Amino acid sequence: MASEKFRRQLRQEAELWWKEQLIDPAVYEKLSHRYQFASLEGEASNRFLMILLGLGAVLLGLGAITWIAANWQGWTRVIKVSVLLSGLIGVNVLGFYLWRSLGPSPAAVSRRRWGHALLVLGVFVLGANLGLLPQMFHQGGPVSVLFLLWGFCVTLMAYGLRLTSLGIAGMILLVIGYFPVGLPLRVLGLG
Repeated sequence: MASEKFRRQLRQEAELWWKEQLIDPAVYEKLSHRYQFASLEGEASNRFLMILLGLGAVLLGLGAITWIAANWQGWTRVIKVSVLLSGLIGVNVLGFYLWRSLGPSPAAVSRRRWGHALLVLGVFVLGANLGLLPQMFHQGGPVSVLFLLWGFCVTLMAYGLRLTSLGIAGMILLVIGYFPVGLPLRVLGLG
């Protein structure tokens, strides 16, 4: 399939050719059908919607982490484990179920988008679980190990689901874990 940029330019040129009567309406219709001029505006809208859903998933994830951290001291160990594990399992199972929706219908496409957003949210819930569960059992360690483990788990999710967004998130987490936050500043002589 031709790129969206090419299709937009072709549509613009074909409309100009049609107005200048260089091509007849039948040729324009063939070009329109072959390069799907009618779906161009919908694709831009879909991309914008995916960006909004991704941003919403990130914000919800950060909100969930903040809410759990704010109430952490007042909860018993059973409540802590229940909230963390049910959130992790619930978000990822629901995200996977919605993401696997089949069919080209608008409802199925919408469910796939919501599923993708929930899987991105699941990345943050996984991070909250990996960060807070060891605290409950008084286990400590370097933060870089947490990021490496988190990045490895997210990369496995990305590989299993074949989702580029999760792969990028996993790689970012692995880089953060591999190069601790202060290291680049020390290398540059700023830290």
